[in-house]
Amino acid sequence: MESIWNKFSYDRAAVIEDAFSIATNHDQQEWSNAAVSQAVDDIVFSLGGDEGLTFVEFEILVAYAARVDPRTQLAFLDNLVDIIRASRGIESFSEYDRRFLDFVVGIHNGLTVARGANLGLMFVVKGRPPLN
Repeated sequence: MESIWNKFSYDRAAVIEDAFSIATNHDQQEWSNAAVSQAVDDIVFSLGGDEGLTFVEFEILVAYAARVDPRTQLAFLDNLVDIIRASRGIESFSEYDRRFLDFVVGIHNGLTVARGANLGLMFVVKGRPPLN
């Protein structure tokens, strides 16, 4: 948590700490809390800087993304990846920048596999299956 307190002002760090507590306690009732939205906004705003994601920021973004409207979820994640890539060179990525990028790539890979499996179902021959 200390890096959050060094990276953000006292007020913003306190909000991010509250959001981290909500994210790690998995309390569904709390997700409508304004602290979570404010923390995500603060983290996204700071992504354009030289400092990479911390563990706390990573956890909040991943937990938040899991609860975003599924129709906008992938675009939200892709936008964050674009901000990280545009802000820092690969050699400047933090451990959690890399983990976040890997997380999003994993989602894309899973969707690609699912699409491929679904494509195979499109060519099912009508009628009874062969007896062999």
